[in-house]
Amino acid sequence: MNARTLSLLGLVALAGCRVPNDASIRIQGMCYPPTPSDGGVCSYASTCESLFLGNVSADVASGSLNGPLVWPVQVDNQRVNNAERSGGVDTATAWVEGYKIGYAVAGVPAVTSIPDVEVSISRHPVDAEGSTVVIAPVVPASVGTLLYGLMADGDLLEFQAELKAFGHYADGTKFETGPFQVRGHLGRNVFDVPFNDPITGESAVCKALDPTKPIYAGSCPQALQTGTINCIAAPAAP
Repeated sequence: MNARTLSLLGLVALAGCRVPNDASIRIQGMCYPPTPSDGGVCSYASTCESLFLGNVSADVASGSLNGPLVWPVQVDNQRVNNAERSGGVDTATAWVEGYKIGYAVAGVPAVTSIPDVEVSISRHPVDAEGSTVVIAPVVPASVGTLLYGLMADGDLLEFQAELKAFGHYADGTKFETGPFQVRGHLGRNVFDVPFNDPITGESAVCKALDPTKPIYAGSCPQALQTGTINCIAAPAAP
């Protein structure tokens, strides 16, 4: 075990000294990303069809407005529907309104730490005794911009993110989940850039799948990060 690993483990240990609250709203897991349609559209069910169990990777050179790393996660509402009482309405429905994210990093000397961030999102309802899949901003645009300025091309950073979803219930009370850990690597200009050559129709990320003349159709959750890529064969020459 080297000094870099010890440094990361030490940061993670400090970050793990908080008591999680997963008895009501919880982040259940990371979903395995779906294959995009031929039109590049990503479609998500209300629950993970299968779980993603590996580490993630992303490129801080990504120009995504949502940031270089976003990921579908399943959020569960374990509260009981209380609408069945006489004259009652359900007040246990939860609305996810954002995430608080903390980081531990190692591997690039210039990046000694990343400030905690809070990211607001469009509200997502989670019914009592129900689940929903939301796209979590694991590394939002502000963090991506910071890292791009601190890293050099070819750098690879080991990181751990702790996500805590927050929001409110239908009765107006607020909630914050326990931390959910995401681990992986962030690089600067180290991953293939999906592109369509206007003349040949070839795509850099699709050559391994179809060495003829494949066309890049889309990536889920998005390009320049771990995910599922769809390539379609180029139209036959007339």
